[in-house]
Amino acid sequence: MIGQMSYSIANRVAVGTAQPAPPAGPSECTSQDVTTHALFTKDFEIENAGKILYIYFHWFDLHHQEKSGPWSILYTINLA
Repeated sequence: MIGQMSYSIANRVAVGTAQPAPPAGPSECTSQDVTTHALFTKDFEIENAGKILYIYFHWFDLHHQEKSGPWSILYTINLA
């Protein structure tokens, strides 16, 4: 099994302006990545500091896709 993540990074909008809706599901995210470790670090690059990260996770079985776990809830993180 591998850990799979689906994520999007959004710019913050001006004060007084509504932030656009986050992705409604993993398929609406703009980026994907995988890891073979339960504990890992991911560098979202310095140019994304101050932006918003929307991310989903799940365990994925490469050989038996039916054994893959469900996607997590949406996590919203402020990138520093």
